[in-house]
Amino acid sequence: MAQSAKIYDHNTHKELVKAEKYIPGFVKDSVKTCFPIYRVLIKKEYRSMKFEAVPKYMRIETYLDFDHATLDEVIATTSNWDYILWGKYSNYNSYCYSKSKDNPLLSFVNSIKPDKLYFLFGQSDFLLVEKSAERYLVQYVDHMWKKCDLPELTNNINEFNTYIFPYKQKKKLVYSK
Repeated sequence: MAQSAKIYDHNTHKELVKAEKYIPGFVKDSVKTCFPIYRVLIKKEYRSMKFEAVPKYMRIETYLDFDHATLDEVIATTSNWDYILWGKYSNYNSYCYSKSKDNPLLSFVNSIKPDKLYFLFGQSDFLLVEKSAERYLVQYVDHMWKKCDLPELTNNINEFNTYIFPYKQKKKLVYSK
């Protein structure tokens, strides 16, 4: 039920329609499974907050703005290819995507069937999984997705307080050669 509902999510549907327009051979009606991944940012009132040590995820969950999460990418599977759809470039008339036969992220997502996925702090190798009203972190390490926590992302508190935690950048795709 949850997986079939994901295909009809408004933003995901718009992305599939846009991808069909720009990607040769991609047909949105041929998509068998579809997993949107959202970008979750810090609530504005907490962006200047500092920590003395890199906290566990449960400590910062209340500071995350899940109500305003934006679509970051869509993982779509057809009978022939696995696609990762990032979107249309803001400064170029082309679409950013990749396709492969065996994607480790898609294999992981298919195995756990999550309700929702988020890239935490814009980190594409650090994924927040929501399943059955529980959220937990996974990280891509040694060609595998493994459960982890924030201190495993970095142990440098200055990096965490300066670049990672106050993360407020929305996605913007810019084409460059």
